[in-house]
Amino acid sequence: AAGPQGEHGFRSYSKECLPSQPACELPITSRPTALAFHPLIGTLLLAGSASGAISMWAVSQPEALCDIPCRSPRLSGAVAVTRVVWSSTGASFAVAFAAYQGIGCVHLYSPQGGDGQQGKLGLLSSRLEIAAHDGAVNDVALTSTEGTPVMVTCGEDTAVKVWNTQGALIHRFDGHSGPACCVCPHSRGAVSFVFSTAKDGRIKAWLFDNKGSRVDYKAPGAYCTWMAYSADGKRLFSCGVGATKGESTLVEWDDVDGDIRQVYADFHNSGGGAACFATAADQYLLACDDGLIKVWDMDRPGDVMGLLLETQLSDTPLLAINSSSTLAVVTTKADTMLVLASPVGMHQPGVMLEAACQRMPTFQVASELRTVSATSPPVEKARGADVVKPKLLKRSGFGREAPLV
Repeated sequence: AAGPQGEHGFRSYSKECLPSQPACELPITSRPTALAFHPLIGTLLLAGSASGAISMWAVSQPEALCDIPCRSPRLSGAVAVTRVVWSSTGASFAVAFAAYQGIGCVHLYSPQGGDGQQGKLGLLSSRLEIAAHDGAVNDVALTSTEGTPVMVTCGEDTAVKVWNTQGALIHRFDGHSGPACCVCPHSRGAVSFVFSTAKDGRIKAWLFDNKGSRVDYKAPGAYCTWMAYSADGKRLFSCGVGATKGESTLVEWDDVDGDIRQVYADFHNSGGGAACFATAADQYLLACDDGLIKVWDMDRPGDVMGLLLETQLSDTPLLAINSSSTLAVVTTKADTMLVLASPVGMHQPGVMLEAACQRMPTFQVASELRTVSATSPPVEKARGADVVKPKLLKRSGFGREAPLV
């Protein structure tokens, strides 16, 4: 699937299998700091920003479907979003924030009347705020244990915490000696667990109990590591910061034995910030590095390929890929979001644009928050809501009637 050597010495991957064609740029009002595609609606993108606002985009349209400002008695409008994440059904999402006055908060948006099995958001009239950590919340994940939905967070206070959807603290995992930077929940059979990483260079694994970490691995690199499973949940990867002597820190793990299966060549993390990578089509790894997007076949770790773009990537770029691997979004030096599409994503029949937009949900967002602390019981939910309906445009953001689905 690889082509001839490019000018940077990297082979270019097949443009037929992955999103590689620049399609449009989405102009967000503040520097984007977090991205996540909806798990079922492949054109719906959730973005967090440095101002604390979040926005939702149909990536075939040049304007946001809705903008949700950061309105909270605990947060200043300038508190950056650190992470946005959807639930597996796409019925709810969570937003993590940097610290304000020493406290890091999480917002959980849940549906009222939405059908999570169909990936519909319904009416987002339930918005919960949790004062989750002392210092910034560095990561958040939505998962379930024993059939019960939970939220997992980690932060600068070194702790990993598990919450129910009413904001009650269920578990607190302590053991990292540095700020925790990533949580990666997973399940195998009936057993649910979560990996966590920290700036102490360690990887730990926890069951959803209070009996301490079950494993403790040294991560490649000497600082912070990001972990993620492939979309099919069968392969575990990590991407580290703080490599020495030019060693690559993009690796695949044996998540049973804790051994590194293979190391992917030529990942340098030259930007020096948080590592950013994504998996696509259960076959490829993509990472922003050296000012371009590098691509590896998961089974050919020594063979790096490159996607060269005319648009300059941001110094610490963000990268997100939709579940069908037909669309990708990467952040640029101009603080925009560049949409890349595969031929499948670019050339759908024009009639599908209307169908895709009709699937977009109507958003109803609570005008006030339910606020809880790490120790307080949940309070009565707020009344009142702002209703924002998505727009249906007859033409896409590419100047053609061609949707991205």
